[in-house]
Amino acid sequence: MKYTLNITRKLLAPDAPDALEMRTKLVLRAAPGEVTWHIALKVLGYLLFMEYEPRIEEGIGWHYKPDLVSLDAEGRLRLWIDCGNIAVRKIDRVAQKVGAHVPFIILRRTQRDALLLAQSLGRMRFPERVHILSFDKGFVDALAGALDATNHIRAAIGPHPEMLSGIGLGAQPDEHMHHKAGHKQKPPAVHTAGATGTSRTLRASRPDTTDSPGRTGTTSTTDMTDMTGITGAMHPAVSQLRHITLHLENRKGDNALASAITLQQP
Repeated sequence: MKYTLNITRKLLAPDAPDALEMRTKLVLRAAPGEVTWHIALKVLGYLLFMEYEPRIEEGIGWHYKPDLVSLDAEGRLRLWIDCGNIAVRKIDRVAQKVGAHVPFIILRRTQRDALLLAQSLGRMRFPERVHILSFDKGFVDALAGALDATNHIRAAIGPHPEMLSGIGLGAQPDEHMHHKAGHKQKPPAVHTAGATGTSRTLRASRPDTTDSPGRTGTTSTTDMTDMTGITGAMHPAVSQLRHITLHLENRKGDNALASAITLQQP
């Protein structure tokens, strides 16, 4: 099946009066047997990294092929994105080849999927090069079910509403921004592990004394201002806790979806 997407995407910042807006038309062709949630993850990867002008399902002469990739004018790698279920062997090999300065992103459907993947990568050679982004449970599947042959998407990416008060910006959570209407979710956690196996849970200034599943060590809390994240090195649309809202129009009707974007690292 072929998917045509007319996209308008805005990057929102609490200290910027005008959002950065980009428009484009994207055409995807599903591979034989490709599930729709994998298509949805590729669409989300494109939305998050539009400034890179990523190409979809295009090889670069390596043994492995990315789901999305970006090259500079001289043909040098700028961005590598894989979506869904990726073999640990592939992740290890790609992390070795991309080097320390090229963003290597893996998109997973849920935070649980991201955590399970991160826990399986502990013995790879360069785990610090792998950045796993995930979404609220049900969000990717809802987007997959709403896609049609021709789609109009308006997307906005900005700070997570429940993080704003935690970083001193004065905003309050807005209930309609959550994926499930009327349901106030806990702010997603980001777990990072050091060489000793100690984990930190990063939340919106809420105390938490529970260790991450499958981990050992102590847990502490902090907010985004204390973190040296991947935002500056990668792209302004992606940071430890961001939020994405989508308005999708097609023959199936109008759909409004929203989710947190959570970073997980091995």
